[in-house]
Amino acid sequence: MKIIAGMILATSLLAAPIWGASRSELAEKARRDAVSHYRSTGWLIGGAAAGCLGSVLGASIAMGMAAASSPNAPVGALSDVPDEDRKYYAACYRNAVQDMQMRDVTLGVVAGMAFYTGLFAIMLLTEGGSQ
Repeated sequence: MKIIAGMILATSLLAAPIWGASRSELAEKARRDAVSHYRSTGWLIGGAAAGCLGSVLGASIAMGMAAASSPNAPVGALSDVPDEDRKYYAACYRNAVQDMQMRDVTLGVVAGMAFYTGLFAIMLLTEGGSQ
């Protein structure tokens, strides 16, 4: 009887869903999926364009767009997630993508402002030197 109970327990443990065990593993899977599906080029260019405008308003709008975006987890990524954990996975995925978007927009804004400031400084130096 103990052998049969042990076999049933072992079978049920092997058949248990991978991500049903802990929320931290599910959050880590969502983060990894977000990193593998995320493309940063548009957010970097948008941030750089806002930074080149040199206005705080442009940078605020770009960062606000990154914070307000609502990316959805890919449907295929949710196929191996149990139903009760799908909302948690989707929220973790959305947060991870929003964090990466905000990072890239901020980097773009800083790079754009640095470019604009450098270009402005060169223009001032060359104009002042020609007089």
